Amino acid sequence: VDKRLDIAKKLMPLGLSNEQAIVRVEYDASLALNENIAVTDPDRYLAAARYERLREMIQRANPADVSTVVDFANDLLDEGLTDDAFTELDNHAAAYPNDCETQLELGRFHYRVGQYADAVESFRRAIEIWPDSAVAHRELGRALLRIDDPEGARAALEHANARGDRSVELFR
Repeated sequence: VDKRLDIAKKLMPLGLSNEQAIVRVEYDASLALNENIAVTDPDRYLAAARYERLREMIQRANPADVSTVVDFANDLLDEGLTDDAFTELDNHAAAYPNDCETQLELGRFHYRVGQYADAVESFRRAIEIWPDSAVAHRELGRALLRIDDPEGARAALEHANARGDRSVELFR
């Protein structure tokens, strides 16, 4: 992780790629905690602090990567800080308005807390950005079912199926 972060930090200001591929720091939080922090540092409090710094470094190295924002928003939501979680997601969506994945995640958060009409809006924005997204159509179908629009849900799920999403068969 440290090596990948160092590479990302060196390349991030330039937005360039190395000779092989564009560097994008991806990580598995449990892997980072288990192999990099917890194993080398038996103090769990220090390990948690190091993990938080690692998460912040990854986010700074990849400001457009919604997964880090989603992880943080999930933590806030788990702590009961719903407004703060949505502030993080809304700020990211405002910074990256044409990012389909950000709109999907925002919709999933709205769905998770029972704000189904807002979820529908986010999923529709995701579809506007990327009309061929099977996932966006599937998620829209699920949210439309929750706001009692079975015809709209059926149409969205059929679009998802036509784009290769086989999980929509669960809704039949």
